[in-house]
Amino acid sequence: MSRLFLRKSEVASGHAVSTWQSVMFSEFEAQMSSEARPFPCIFGVTGYRLDQLRYLFLDPFDIEVLGARLAQFVAESRSHGPNTSLVVFSRPRPVQTLDAFYRKMSLTLDQLARQDMSPSRHHHVARRHASPIGGAG
Repeated sequence: MSRLFLRKSEVASGHAVSTWQSVMFSEFEAQMSSEARPFPCIFGVTGYRLDQLRYLFLDPFDIEVLGARLAQFVAESRSHGPNTSLVVFSRPRPVQTLDAFYRKMSLTLDQLARQDMSPSRHHHVARRHASPIGGAG
């Protein structure tokens, strides 16, 4: 696979049927295309149907790598269409309680926010958005 953010067809062609990536993606596709239990996000379903979603498989799940990939995705996201989102999959782990999942997700978001506000990233963003006369651009 040559691209980092995959389209539907690239997931199928790049991962053998028995791999965790293929299994996870098949479950995702079933959920997104279910008529009996439609996925509740209209924009997500539209993006899926129009092949505007992009897929990333992380193994191992690493916050720094995820943060870098999110920054890359944001930079190119408009080119994928108006209903684009990045769908990130990681290798399945043992089933956990809903509370444990919420704590893990909250920790992940907190770590991503801290990484995004790191001094080197903040300095780069501040320099890029500064106007020539010294105010914010």
